[in-house]
Amino acid sequence: MGFNILVVNAGSTSFKFQIIEILSEKTLAKGKCENIFSKNTEFFYQGKSVGYVNTETDGYSACLKKMLAVICDKNQGIIKSVDEINAVGFKAVMAGEMNYPAKVDEKVFEKLNEYLFAAPAHNAPYITVMKEMQKLLPSTFQAAVFETSFHNTIEKRAYTYPLNKEIAQKYGIRKYGFHGASHSYTSYVTQKMGFCRVISCHLGGSSSICAIKDGKSFDTSMGFSPQSGLAMNNRCGDIDVSALIYLMKKAHISLDEMNEILCEKSGLLGVSGVSGDMRVLLENTKNPDCKTAVDMYVYEILKYIGSFAVLLGGADAITFSGGIGENSAEIRKMVCDALNPFGIYLDNAKNDELSDKIRIISSENSKVKIMVIPTNEELMVARKTYELFKEEV
Repeated sequence: MGFNILVVNAGSTSFKFQIIEILSEKTLAKGKCENIFSKNTEFFYQGKSVGYVNTETDGYSACLKKMLAVICDKNQGIIKSVDEINAVGFKAVMAGEMNYPAKVDEKVFEKLNEYLFAAPAHNAPYITVMKEMQKLLPSTFQAAVFETSFHNTIEKRAYTYPLNKEIAQKYGIRKYGFHGASHSYTSYVTQKMGFCRVISCHLGGSSSICAIKDGKSFDTSMGFSPQSGLAMNNRCGDIDVSALIYLMKKAHISLDEMNEILCEKSGLLGVSGVSGDMRVLLENTKNPDCKTAVDMYVYEILKYIGSFAVLLGGADAITFSGGIGENSAEIRKMVCDALNPFGIYLDNAKNDELSDKIRIISSENSKVKIMVIPTNEELMVARKTYELFKEEV
């Protein structure tokens, strides 16, 4: 008898799910919907549209109910009833020092609320979705697999901020790192190939880079919050904190207003003034602001690759995942061509190939393997959920 895990991935305006039979690690079904909080949100199941849901008022609740209905549907479903869902795993984001998989309970909700200000676009959806799922499946084991958990192997010298230690310890101010599910999948794939020193580039609307050593996170670009590291779609990434304090004082900007600027109006969108979507920016590089946004993004990626290569004592592989990393041959080429002086070479024909498979795109004479790894975050969440289930039940 199998063990079915429903993995839920809730974004600020999107919703994705998979049902994975974890003993065989086979995906039984998957679905998604975007543009949540609109009257007609199209719902996709097994790659096909299966109608619309009104999420304008019911939000994620409408998505969850539709999800359970289609997976149990007698014609297109893959289970007879929700009783065949053995556990639910959430790709949760931030709960501070709770940087490990945890059974969903009041303590989890307390921590999600505590760090709501630091991760507003992520924690708010998960609080809503988890509470609704508890109502819909009250007797089913549910786990929050926090994105920070993969990074709890980072050494103290790397996760410590040069801040007053009493203040830092009291309020949990340190580097936590994010995109753990994606980086852990890269680690899983590259370990099987025998690579010990890996620089994992998860590039998308939200981006981060991770140095992986012997299968474990060694360092990562994101820090205390998902707003740090590389510039992202509409999030700022790293910035001099004194510049923000100066700006708040000079322009009379409140704390909440500044948080909104940093989380929603900055990054690639803020620099270009056009879009935070890399596809749009690449199509409009004749616009100097769009070109600056693209060049800045690549420049920052190279800074992290360079520094992590030094810290790892070299690199066996550089990998690309995420929406941009997997689909933008142009960004991969811009990054890798800049690494030519270090004996790292791209095979342009392989780089230009359209594929959804794990593949090596470096040339034969490259000293470091370059790979595209379509990420499978849901599998890693399902694995951790199953491990926790066996411990808790």
